Amino acid sequence: MKGMYTIEGDLGLMVRMKELFSTDQGIPEREPGGEVSGKGRPGGPLPLSGMAWLTAAFVPWMVNWVTAGLPAGVLPLRAVFGLPLLLAALLWGYRRIFDRPTLMETGTLAYFLVAFLTTLGGNGFFTAFGDVLSFLALALLWADSLGTAMPVTGEYSKWDWPPSLWTTSVFIKTNAVITVAWVGIYLLQAVATLAGRYMSAESIMWTIVCYSLLIPGFVFTACYQKWYPTYGYVKEKGL
Repeated sequence: MKGMYTIEGDLGLMVRMKELFSTDQGIPEREPGGEVSGKGRPGGPLPLSGMAWLTAAFVPWMVNWVTAGLPAGVLPLRAVFGLPLLLAALLWGYRRIFDRPTLMETGTLAYFLVAFLTTLGGNGFFTAFGDVLSFLALALLWADSLGTAMPVTGEYSKWDWPPSLWTTSVFIKTNAVITVAWVGIYLLQAVATLAGRYMSAESIMWTIVCYSLLIPGFVFTACYQKWYPTYGYVKEKGL
């Protein structure tokens, strides 16, 4: 999923940056490599970009999807959620020490902590419905970020831009719409996964449907992140 939500610069937007953001700082200069000058990445010794940290935030979920899909008995049940919990705790701890954990990282840790303790206590709820619950949890986390100052995608893509642009309406709205789109995709994936559980004869088809939903998500993200800042916002403001 690396780079899935990144908001790339567009020549048309850069040319009109001063008008769009109503700032006296002028148009931010690009470095020789094409990056917009600024901090560039979250704090800490690991030289990872903001979008690389979004990829890292999904690692515990991907590990859980793999371990939960293994035949019964290959791993002890506590490991199915214990391994993702360990990864989520390491990620959260690192970010807490050197920067600030995002809602995605904090929510991931909370989800796997609850899942691990519930399973350890002998309750099979997460074992039985963990695949569906994981998509619902992601939808809830991303939807919850819409009530904060920064949608979850913006928490990672902002590092490609100077801090003076992080709170502008065009940046926030672009990320908010992309976040809403992915909330919808996660919900549809939860429905497809649940359908596959209760329609065992078509389970493979529903699995294909579940992951095929990522394709329109990628396409929409790639198109909207370019269209709205360059054309949609300009049309709204009459610039």
